[in-house]
Amino acid sequence: FTRQNRAFYNFGKLIELQKIPATEMSRFITAGFKSTIGVIERELCLRLINYCDNIPYYIQYLASEFWDVCIEKNNTPSSGLLNEALARLIINQSEYFANLFEILTPYQQKVLEAITVENKNIFTKEYNKRHHLSANSSTQRAIKKLLEKEILEKTENTFSFSDPFFKKWLEENIL
Repeated sequence: FTRQNRAFYNFGKLIELQKIPATEMSRFITAGFKSTIGVIERELCLRLINYCDNIPYYIQYLASEFWDVCIEKNNTPSSGLLNEALARLIINQSEYFANLFEILTPYQQKVLEAITVENKNIFTKEYNKRHHLSANSSTQRAIKKLLEKEILEKTENTFSFSDPFFKKWLEENIL
């Protein structure tokens, strides 16, 4: 709706969807697990939501994989099975994430690695020094491209990953 070269440009009113509160997402997941395979502890459910940065699509994706792992293992939901489900998702997406990372310029990769570690106050001298980055103008250009490619999102003075599993892949494979 926001790109001039697309068929539905300015087609309708844009509204920004906010994240569903973690307590509501937790109730939804808890009810789904309870009705099929058993009780999922509140802390475990909140950890699942946290892994996904409270993004509903990724929460449902991980919850579905977690449910599958519990069924396969004939077990009740546990921390170990949640970790296994997350690992499966990362492995399944690994080739995609590797290709996504490889198409970036070396400096975009470096900025992305820095944001993986620390995502606030990016344009300070201290940040640049800690993460061995170049001038702020170079970092700003790299971030602009990462935002355009929808790899990153900006909220106030913080940058976050559009795909929390990509961040997890970077932590495990690049850092």
